[in-house]
Amino acid sequence: GRGIDPQTVLALSQIACGHYNPELTLVLDLSVEESRRRQTNDNRIPDRLESESANFFNRIRNGYRQMAQEFPECVSLIDAEQPADKVYSQIRQAIWKKLDS
Repeated sequence: GRGIDPQTVLALSQIACGHYNPELTLVLDLSVEESRRRQTNDNRIPDRLESESANFFNRIRNGYRQMAQEFPECVSLIDAEQPADKVYSQIRQAIWKKLDS
């Protein structure tokens, strides 16, 4: 979101974590518009990070989606636009799939 090259982020992660990487990362993919709608419905006042521009959040979202494409064996993209019970079901499926592998 802040213009840092994704390869730099990956390199820093490897320095910080060494050979220890998560076996499964769940990315709850939600559009900026839906996120802001939910925030408004909850009568929440956005904090400093939540007040960032839509472009900022779209860049972050695209970065996570790219990670899911590059590392499908350990990054699972969950469609969080759906109702909570369907999101929960997708999360369970991703976890069980990883446990079965």
